Order: sequence, then structure tokens, then C-alpha cells
Amino acid sequence: MTEEDAAINPTFEAGKEVCLKGADAENYVRYRDTNVFNSNEGRMQRQVKYVTALIKNARSHGGSALYNLISPFLDKYIETDLDGDQIDALSSYTYLTDEVAYLPGETVMGEEFEEFHPDEESLQEQIIRTYYKEVN
Repeated sequence: MTEEDAAINPTFEAGKEVCLKGADAENYVRYRDTNVFNSNEGRMQRQVKYVTALIKNARSHGGSALYNLISPFLDKYIETDLDGDQIDALSSYTYLTDEVAYLPGETVMGEEFEEFHPDEESLQEQIIRTYYKEVN
């Protein structure tokens, strides 16, 4: 936990590793201080850390453990046509936090709420780099 993370819950200690479950896990990934400008950025960083740790933990239990671990929570939100073998194959996917892409743009204060304004040109370039391959 970082100093910022520790401010979310009095039981979180900066510099310590914590096993998040239930309401603590939900609070960790959803919390943002609406009195602090651009607090959503910290929330998104915590979400990446949480998912990364979740995948690392699931892999330590072997193949389909990832699906078995997350399916009780996600099944009501996700519809998929993947079969068990395909889901099992996903557990070997290499997920690196430095590969997470964020939308280019800036957060500004609107009349009442923060607003994110994407940089359209940079976003277009990012989409092309991420999802397209040049054909020779």
C-alpha cells in the first residue's frame, strides 16, 4: 500500500502488503475523493494494481484458477461464448502493468464536475498503433 492507498481505509498501512477481499477490495478499486481534483487518476492506477495482483495470485494456483476465482463476481456482468479451454488459455496471458494504455487528453473542471477531454488526434494515433498492423 502507498500513503495514498492507506488514506482510503484506516486498516491499510503504507508499505505493507494487504489481501483485499469483499467490501475492502471494492472500496479500494472504487474510492475517489471527490473534493480532490483529478482523483480519478489515482483510482484508475489502483484498479490496474488490483487486477495485476489478482492475475498474479490466480496464476500461482494454476490454469483455470483464474476463471474459478473471478467467475462468481463477473458472471452476472459478462456474457461470453468462450469455452473452458479458451478461458483456461487466458490464464497464461502475459499482463504487464506498463502495457496498460490510458486515453490521451486532459481533465478539466467543468461547471459542476470534472470533465475529461480526449486529445482526438493522439487518440486516433493510439488506436491505430494498438489495433492495426501495417500491411505491406
